[in-house]
Amino acid sequence: MLKTRDLIMDELQSYASPKAKFTQMIKRGEIIQICRSLQYFRY
Repeated sequence: MLKTRDLIMDELQSYASPKAKFTQMIKRGEIIQICRSLQYFRY
């Protein structure tokens, strides 16, 4: 599923640090960054 960074950050607002959670998801391979503002979720 393709999502923009803004959409993902909106979904992560319940976390204390949404940016840190976003970075962790990329490092774990849950998200593949296609370009600066577009990501692909691996489900």
